[in-house]
Order: sequence, then structure tokens, then C-alpha cells
Amino acid sequence: MGKRFFQACILFFISISLLPASIASVIKVKGDVKLLPAGSFDLQSVVVGTQVENGDVIQTASDGFAILMFHDDKTLLKLRENVQIGLNDEAATRVVKVDKGETFYEVPPGASKNFKVQTPVSVASVKGTKFWVVSDRNQDKVFTTEGTVEVRNILSGLTGTVSQGQVCITTIGGDIQVRYFQSSELPDESVFDSMLEEPEVEPAPQEEPEVEPAPQEEPIQIEKPIDRTEKAVTPAEPIVSPEVKPEEEEKEEEEEPLKKERDYGVGLGIGSVTINGKIYNQFAARPTLQMGKFGVGLDIALYIDNEGNILEDNWNSWDDILDKIYFLSWGFQEDPFYIRVGGLDQVTIANGLVVSGYTNMLEYPEFKRLGTYVKFRTGKFGFNGFISDWNELGGESIAPGLLGGRLSYNIKLVLPISLGVSLVTDINPYNAFDRDRDKDGYSDLMDMFPDDKDAYRDTDGDGIPDNRDVDPAGTGGWYYDPTMNLSPSEIQALDKYFKALGYTNGPDSTSILMGMPTISDLMDDHPTVYSIGADVTIPVVNKSYLNLNVYSEAAILGYAGGPVEKATFGAAPIGLAANIIKMIDARVEYRWAQENFRYNFFDRNYDINRVYIERDAQGNIIPRTKFDKILDENIPSVQGIYGAAGVKILNVAYGQASYMHMVSKDKDKIRSFNAEAGLQKGLVPKISDLSAYYIRNNDPNPFLFKEPSENTIWGYRIGAEVSPGVSIVWNFMTTYRDKNGDGIIQTKEEALKITTIETGITF
Repeated sequence: MGKRFFQACILFFISISLLPASIASVIKVKGDVKLLPAGSFDLQSVVVGTQVENGDVIQTASDGFAILMFHDDKTLLKLRENVQIGLNDEAATRVVKVDKGETFYEVPPGASKNFKVQTPVSVASVKGTKFWVVSDRNQDKVFTTEGTVEVRNILSGLTGTVSQGQVCITTIGGDIQVRYFQSSELPDESVFDSMLEEPEVEPAPQEEPEVEPAPQEEPIQIEKPIDRTEKAVTPAEPIVSPEVKPEEEEKEEEEEPLKKERDYGVGLGIGSVTINGKIYNQFAARPTLQMGKFGVGLDIALYIDNEGNILEDNWNSWDDILDKIYFLSWGFQEDPFYIRVGGLDQVTIANGLVVSGYTNMLEYPEFKRLGTYVKFRTGKFGFNGFISDWNELGGESIAPGLLGGRLSYNIKLVLPISLGVSLVTDINPYNAFDRDRDKDGYSDLMDMFPDDKDAYRDTDGDGIPDNRDVDPAGTGGWYYDPTMNLSPSEIQALDKYFKALGYTNGPDSTSILMGMPTISDLMDDHPTVYSIGADVTIPVVNKSYLNLNVYSEAAILGYAGGPVEKATFGAAPIGLAANIIKMIDARVEYRWAQENFRYNFFDRNYDINRVYIERDAQGNIIPRTKFDKILDENIPSVQGIYGAAGVKILNVAYGQASYMHMVSKDKDKIRSFNAEAGLQKGLVPKISDLSAYYIRNNDPNPFLFKEPSENTIWGYRIGAEVSPGVSIVWNFMTTYRDKNGDGIIQTKEEALKITTIETGITF
């Protein structure tokens, strides 16, 4: 009896805990306002006192207005006409999903939860502020009237901080713009003022409120509680019509961007990868865990060759253990402070004059870099910066790879103005040479026998190391070192012996064998590349059919400690960035540069062409940097134009391309061309990813597709969904390196191909 009673009590409390609870009440309503309960398909009329639960959808008609109050922290949500929202309330986060329309929010300081507003274009995060969100599916405007709002564009990941008196405009093309607004731009709030002047009804979270009748007015009638007997899975997004099937709602939920914030997830990878030109089977686990603002992701992989041997090189040292951390993070991209340690997918400083699309993961998984990205904003000041690879501190260097940042300041004169200064430097590009698999003291990029610790050079290129080659210089005779002090009789005896073996040209003591610096030599005497820049942006037009910014950017690109000391200047004196009819994002700028200035110097391909090797007139191997190559090419002073455009076509496909055309006084041409295109996810059944790209910067002719250069990157991704949550993804990328230093790219022998075939499982 007692045991059964105890069990019954447990079941009772469990059932009570699972009952839905009201999270907000409607305190004011005007006109036609409807509520669609979570899991139901019957729209209900909304009146004062209506209780709103997690997952409910609210719609206002052309004459409808409503004010909601959340029970826990008294946050107010005001809905104008033609609005559709959904509520998603969790333990630590409250999300209002706005499908369309104009909504106003009053979030009190010290609110109990992180408050976010999500639209099809962006996510706004706040804590203690007042702001408007105006959404029309293709563009959002977030007006802040008190406090601060962080806005993130869902497509591009770009973020902006919106302080009091500012508006953030984000577009479906991925652009984001922050400027000061005029009071005339704000939506009309007078209708809410008149509604609040009416007698108030005290909200009651768990029961129907008792409404005191106003003097000389009839008491306000409250409808019976909404029927929630068909309680089901909370819909992920506000639905457009009551006829939508539950299965369709659940499918939308799976594609919801907020799923990225789940507390725990595990990705499993099974497939093949190419490392050092050898194919390995890969078995990888990539768990991620989010605990409040702290996030961690791991990349634990085993690589097994076709003989069943495990690649052990990535488990030998403390640096290898650090490589298993895919990322550590604090905060979210939309927060005032955010930091991430690990892989950096894309870094651009200012408008991309010098740093454009840099990634430290280009050679992954062969080389995995441990970078850092940090950004913060306080008041009118902001900063974002990065470090490409802390692992470079683990060798003979004291510099952590490429690093840089930008400090910004927003002011308002006649028009709002954003000012920025930036500094980027590669203190020691020779860090790229600090790879030595056989530990013989010579860089893998120079060592002709990188897996043989007793050999490192081959002067005549016959495949035999110099220290094991009778004729290392390839003269047809036999070589001896004059420092051996051989007597004439000894030389004569050896000559007779080697002639019998076919070395007919006699003794050779005058040939000079190839010289090659050690890694220590490179670390002691290295150059530094740096850039110092400034930029200014002024928003000048903000119309429904056109948003237009005018900007200017300039930078010094410098070289110190190399063969020469050099500093050169380049600029985009005038540039225009526009969003046209809410569909097309475009920019165009005039560019002018002194000799040897290279636009987009730190680009996506930088880690590949950061350094290379050459043979001098005596046959010695000498180290070179990307800047050395520019000096060798003696790029003249140039001027010209740069243009870029992107379009997203009806949620079906997207495409973007950019082109730079620069001309010198001698009519020499320097051109760049980048392009990317793909289908939107979910368009083709069972295809989770389908995209391709081509990048080629600073070439005389970037359209010679069959004659690539070291500046060329191309690739594609194809993902096939084999079951819900399980996809097979083929990721292929090709770039090129002039391995023998002859200045000619052999498309087969000197191609660097990175191929990954994975089965991704997420739960």
C-alpha cells in the first residue's frame, strides 16, 4: 500500500511538471488578433487576459494591435498590424520568432533570461533595453531607443552593435550596416500609448483574471480559456496557415538556425582523407558542448592506412594533444564580447583591402592550426582581432603566426561616421618552414628526403642523397672534398677504381654542392611583413529600394628584415556599397596603389604561398616569402576598379562574384576573379549541400583556367542525405605550390589536393 502510494505520488508530480504553463498574458488588444496554440490547427480570438504558452503563434490582422507581458520579468512585447510571431521559451533563453511586421520590445534590466528576436534574416540579442524590429523577410531594421542590441546576420555571420539612437540594417544578401536614425524613421507608437491609457487588467499567470469594470463602461468580457487538449510538439516557426501539417512543422524545426545553440551534440566522421599525399581511412568523433556562455568542440580522429597502420604522428607531443581541441569559445557572435580559439574559417579586416577571407584551416587535416578570434564592443568603441596559429610558438620561433586587429569608433557629425584603424603583421613568415618530420634540422619544404634523418639534399637531382652519391654534382666524375687532404697517390688509386665503375671524367674537387639553410638559421635571420590601415564609412541613403554606404580605406604594406626594407601604399579612395531592391548586394570601388602594393595580400590562400623556395645561380636553395615574390615581379604603380555582386534567387540558389582590374602606366594588367555558386539547402531532396567556388587573385589573366598559378584555389562540396540527420559529404579543394622553384606550375605534379569524404551524424 505504502509503496504504491509512493509510486502514485511520483507519477503525480511528474505529470504536474509536464503540464504546460503560461509564460505571458495579453494585457491590451485592439482589432483582430488571433492565437494559434502550440500543437493545434484552430485559430482562436485573442482578448485581454488571454494566456500565452510556449510554442504559441500570434497573428495580428490589418487592424490588429496587441501588448503582451511576460510573467517572470515583466518584459513587454508590442505588436503592430500584420505581424506574425512565435514564442520559444527555454530555461536560459527566450526567443521571439518574427515572421514579418513591426514589433517593439521593452526588456527590463536584470531580465532573468537571454532575450533574442529572430527573423528570417537576422538575430537580435538584448538584455535590458528598448528597441523596434521591422522585418519584411528580405531586410531587417533594428532601431534601439534605449540600451544596446547585438545583431547578427544569419547568412553571413556578420555582427553589429546598435546603441541608443542607432539602427542596424541587415539584408538577405548578408550585408550589415549600423548608423544613426532620424526620429521620423521610427514606426508609429502612438496607438500603443492610447491603448495603455485604457483601464489595465492585471495579468494572472495560472487563472482567468478578474477585471474591474471601468467607470461608466461595461466590464471587459474575457473569453473562456483556449482549448489546449491537442497539445503536441512546439512548432519551430510561426506557421502561415492553419492547414500546415505537423510533419512540415517538425521539418522546419530541424532547419532552424537556433539548433546551433543546443547544449550538446556529437558529430561522427567515417571516410577518407589525404595527408602528405597518402590516403588514410578516417574515424573521427567531434563532440561539442555548450555550458552557458562556455563552448568546447573536440576533433578526435584516427587515421589508418591501407595496411591497417595507425598514423601516430598526431599523438606524439603536447602540441598534438592541443590539436584535438577543435575550438573553445566564450559567448556568442552576437554578444558584446566573444572569443573563439581553434579554426578560423574566414577573417576580413575592414573592407578587405589587405586582409580578405583569410582562413587558418586551408591545409586541414594535414596541418591543423590553433588560432584565436576575439571581438568586443563597449559604447562607441569596438575591436576585433585574430591570431592564426599558437602552435608556431612551439618550435624555434617566438611569434604566433599571422596576427592583427581593427579598432573602431562611431561618431555623428552631419552624418553618422564609423572610423577604424588596423594593424596586421606576420612577424616571421619563415615559421612556415618550421616543420621537420625526420628531425634532422632541415625544413620539410626544403629537405629532399623529409623522412630520412641521415639525408637532406640531392645536388644533381638523381634521387641519391649527396652523402651517398659518388658523383653528387653530376659531372660524370667522382667527387672528393679538398679538406680531406688526400695525397696524389691516393687520388690516383681512387681514380683508377672509380673509372672501372664508369666515372670516366676523373676526380672532381671544384664543384660546389648545394647549400641549404637549417631551421635555426631561418629563425635567426627572418623578415617581417606588416600592414597599417585606416578606414571610414558613411551611410548616405536609406530607402526601401536602396541602401547606400560611401567608404574609403587605405593601408601601408611593409617589409622589414628581408633583402630590402620596403614600404608601399595602396588605397580605395572612394567606394560604394549598396543593397538594391532588397535582392542584390553590390559594391564598387576605385583603387590606386604604389609599386609593389598587393591588394588582398593576406587572402584565403596566404598560408600556402606565405613562403616558397628558389635555387640561386650557384644552385643553392634559398628561402623566399610572398613579399619577395612581389619584389621579384616588380609590380608597378597601378590604378583601376574593383567590383563585387551577390544575389540570392527566391531561396532557390545563390551566386556571388568579384573582379579587380588594375592597369599600370605601361599598360601592364593585374586582375583578380573570385566566384561562388550553389543551391539553397533543402531545394533538392536528399541533397544537403551543392556548391562550387573558384578563387584567383593578382594574376595577369585569372581566366586561364587550364594554366593555374599559386594564387589559384578551386573546389566543390556535395552532400547527400542518406537518412534524417545523416549525410555523406564530399569536400574537394585544389590549390598549387611551385615545389621546384622553376616558376612554372605543373598542374599534376605541383597540385595540392585536399579531399574529405565523411559521413556526418548529429544527435
